[in-house]
Amino acid sequence: MIGSCAPHPSPFITRIFGLVFILCIAGAEDWKCQSSPVIHKKVGEDVELLYFQGGNIFRATWNYNNSVAAVFSDGEVTYSGQWKDRLYLNITNFSLTVKNLKPSDSGIFSFILVTGPPRQQHPSVSFSLQVHEVLTALPVLTSNSTRDTLTRVCTVLLECSSEATGGVTYRWTVRNQTITGPSLTYTIREEDGDTVFKCTVGNIVSEVSESKVLKCINQTGEAAADSSGV
Repeated sequence: MIGSCAPHPSPFITRIFGLVFILCIAGAEDWKCQSSPVIHKKVGEDVELLYFQGGNIFRATWNYNNSVAAVFSDGEVTYSGQWKDRLYLNITNFSLTVKNLKPSDSGIFSFILVTGPPRQQHPSVSFSLQVHEVLTALPVLTSNSTRDTLTRVCTVLLECSSEATGGVTYRWTVRNQTITGPSLTYTIREEDGDTVFKCTVGNIVSEVSESKVLKCINQTGEAAADSSGV
């Protein structure tokens, strides 16, 4: 019969998965037991983190990495001083809003809820927040080249640099080709004429581009030159 050959999981494997599940629930105060959805935001934006399913709330705690950021207990909210009035804990749905985001705010936020009576701590839920700068400065392109006099082919080495730090990607576009990385080695022929080299620097929230136009010429001391008028 079709499908009759599919193997059943062994009792040993089943017990292992069951044990891992039980250990994670038993240690639910550890945010590492939970998967962390990733939230990407821009510098200066606000973000609201929300996970609440109701209940008689005894204590609600938001942690940032390994430190307490905000706590609701006995009808009052207490904030960590390091955030300087940039946090807001909503005592209706217990969401946490972080205002005017900074790159240093990137990290793990975890929510721990205790309900009761009877007193019960629920499995924690975590969010991975990544705050990115919006790129504005254009990349800088530099080039060096050599020319083979026999084949009349120029080999061009281009470098693309950016002021941006952390988590940026580099992408070159030449004719109908796309190449990744900050450097590029490319060959052009005299008959190719003007060749446009475009470098795009990007992160998950923005990107900026700059172009350089080169052509292979028969000129002493300069194998590939910037095209005039560009």
